[in-house]
Amino acid sequence: MIVEFDGLQHYTNPNNIIKDVSQTLKYEAGGYKVVRIPYFIQLTKSAIKILFDIIVDEDFFDPSIPSIGIKGENTPAFLCPIGIERMAKEFVRFPDQYKVNLEALEKEANERLTGVNLLKEHYAKYTKQD
Repeated sequence: MIVEFDGLQHYTNPNNIIKDVSQTLKYEAGGYKVVRIPYFIQLTKSAIKILFDIIVDEDFFDPSIPSIGIKGENTPAFLCPIGIERMAKEFVRFPDQYKVNLEALEKEANERLTGVNLLKEHYAKYTKQD
């Protein structure tokens, strides 16, 4: 198993995103399970189950605390276009954390620094029911 923590730079630079995809495919072709942990995902009980398929009893993180914000300059507004797309796709796997972060971004009431509408637009594309 290979575990990678994808920090902000994995969402702001298209070259890093392309490299991540390439490396993941290479590792998986070699028989490894690759777990990528996005910087905006708290390791809650639910997230640990999704990422590692294990159940833990302890709370490691409070699921009600947002993980992105203007102060940290890590909102969708600070990401490159494919970084926003990647974030939205990954939030689909973690809908509870999407909701917490979306609410926090909307409370900021500053679209230019949050990019909340960009995130909502991309998230909607990946959650559409056919």
